[in-house]
Amino acid sequence: GLSAAAAIFQWKALAGATGYTDDACSALKNSANASKGVPDVRAKYEAHKWLYPDAIVGCARSDAATIVSTIASLDAVPLMGFAATSSDLADKNRYPYFSRTNPGSSVDARAVTGLAKHFGWTSLNIIAVDSTFGSGYTSDISSWASKDGIMVANSLKFIDGDQESIKSGMAALSEAVYNSSAPTRSHINVLLANGQDTLQYIIKYGLEYQLLGTGFVWIQIKASGVDSWNDREGDAISSAVFRQHYAGFINIAGVQMPTTLTSVLANDPATSSKAMSNQVMEAAGASY
Repeated sequence: GLSAAAAIFQWKALAGATGYTDDACSALKNSANASKGVPDVRAKYEAHKWLYPDAIVGCARSDAATIVSTIASLDAVPLMGFAATSSDLADKNRYPYFSRTNPGSSVDARAVTGLAKHFGWTSLNIIAVDSTFGSGYTSDISSWASKDGIMVANSLKFIDGDQESIKSGMAALSEAVYNSSAPTRSHINVLLANGQDTLQYIIKYGLEYQLLGTGFVWIQIKASGVDSWNDREGDAISSAVFRQHYAGFINIAGVQMPTTLTSVLANDPATSSKAMSNQVMEAAGASY
């Protein structure tokens, strides 16, 4: 998050603005170790208030958005997000100048428990990256699960892209699935993580601990980085192995309905599900 904030200042420097120097960026990064880091950064730029932007567009990640929004709010600079989903960002007491154009995590979380209800699943496991993204979705899924009478049997965290952390988490999940008492056992797994570095270890240790395949369901929220998977020296698994086992994952991602479909739903409730499905699939670039 701090590096994302530093990038904003570096961009200002490249654009020719004064006051946004390498020294200033270093001060921002060093402030992470200070007890009052944000005020330190503010003091650095106090003499250049006239250079503050009118607004900021970004950030793509919730972790970055929380940091940048906190710094920007010191001078009432609004931050418009387009991909950050954490429900924490909806807290106007903490992030009074943050807004976003994309749905928050609660929408996708509701879809998870809705899917579980549809198929009659009474419990699920949550395996999440230890970040604002992961904690936000974990909280929302747990909340909706409680309302829908679905038990969160196990909630596990791991460090993004860290092999040992992911191995430990998958080992703990295997222990819960195979060796725990019946009430804490579930074969429905919700994965809150993205990217090749993390997913290769999820697949590798999922196979090693027998958590993939027949009898298991894996649901991933907002999958990204898998279409561009490339074999790299040192990878835990090959792209062929990944695609073979990742093919069975269910992906949930909120999409914005096209204006035409929104109008149809509002003005013609009798529209057939076939017609609505056609429009949804067309908007997604697919055929029905």
